[in-house]
Amino acid sequence: MPLPRSSSPTEKRVATGRLSSLDGLRGLAAVGVMLGHAILMSPRIEQGLPVEGSLLWWVQYTPLKVFSASGEAVTVFFILSGMVLVLPVLRNANFDWFNYFPRRVLRLGVPVAASVLLAAVIVIVHSQATGASVSAWVSTFSTEPLTLNLFVQSLDVFAPYNLMNNPLWTLKWEIIFSLLLPVYVVLAVLTARWWIFGIVLSSILVGIGNVTGSVAFQVLPVFFIGALFAVHSQALLDWAERVRRFRLSGLVWLAALVVSVLFYVLPWWTPRSVWDVVAGSVFAQALPVIGAAGIVLIALLWRPAIGVLTFAPVRWLGRISFSLYLVHVPILVGVANVVGPGRWALTAAVAVPIAVIVAELFTRLVEQPAHRLSKRAGTSASEFIRSKLPVPAQPQAQPPLAQPAAE
Repeated sequence: MPLPRSSSPTEKRVATGRLSSLDGLRGLAAVGVMLGHAILMSPRIEQGLPVEGSLLWWVQYTPLKVFSASGEAVTVFFILSGMVLVLPVLRNANFDWFNYFPRRVLRLGVPVAASVLLAAVIVIVHSQATGASVSAWVSTFSTEPLTLNLFVQSLDVFAPYNLMNNPLWTLKWEIIFSLLLPVYVVLAVLTARWWIFGIVLSSILVGIGNVTGSVAFQVLPVFFIGALFAVHSQALLDWAERVRRFRLSGLVWLAALVVSVLFYVLPWWTPRSVWDVVAGSVFAQALPVIGAAGIVLIALLWRPAIGVLTFAPVRWLGRISFSLYLVHVPILVGVANVVGPGRWALTAAVAVPIAVIVAELFTRLVEQPAHRLSKRAGTSASEFIRSKLPVPAQPQAQPPLAQPAAE
């Protein structure tokens, strides 16, 4: 079901490859992951539902959970990764795969290693033996004692668990997707005509993964949704331009946003007695993925959303989003152990700003240099491999045919 194409000023937005509104969405998603983990530091969460009507209840068990839905925000990350990695391949018929693979591995690997080193330093600076008395979540990710074996295991993103820096579990799937990128591109192009069906099917596969516990099914189809968005990105932008001409288009977009948010955090605001009944349904488990996809499209297409997401502070959050994602858990756990039990609000009030400040420093001192290093390494690897490839033989010029003598 391809969308009609037309030339418009939006062509430049896709051609540049830097969709600023999606960067802003990535920044808000990173904040959502951090806030979701900050809430888990509260003992009230593990003791049962907070008092209905309390602040903690409003932010955790109503649609306001959209601002702190950590697991759902990871789904947004995966959709965005699928889109932004596929777009350059589609734009460049001579895409350099020899450059891409080493560049991508270093782009992810260096910050990951640095984040584990930061986590180790935090453990060395202050003992985390008090974690068990703070909350179950803090206890799980407190490190006591720090051993060489644990440190090396934490560098392995393919390990089953990462107790020093839990968010690194997602990097395993980012790397797998990065290696499978050619397959995703081919499948997205081949199925472009049935793209809506592909999005629904991908969401259902995630639902199957949630019901069965298969992490591969929970994650890999999500990247494909982003790949399909990349194939249709310009057509979607052009379609949105035409929709804006309708008088009630703003109300339609607002309704789409409300529905997407309600789907996105469906397990949180649905009464527990109801969700326990429908949680085993593949369809119910697929709805949050459809909600995440809707939020990504709204961030890409709706002008008011674009305005919010390209606001300077939100763009800044987008710039530090990867670093914030990598460093926030060791900082939250470290501060919780310093402050001690019974002071959840103080812990969150101290840890969240520290995490943001450290993320800015981490971006400047680690992520940006790693990005430059990866570009140089990619260029060098591509030049080296191409120098070893056999040069195709040039066809020999044939002498002109002899002309028959004139009679």
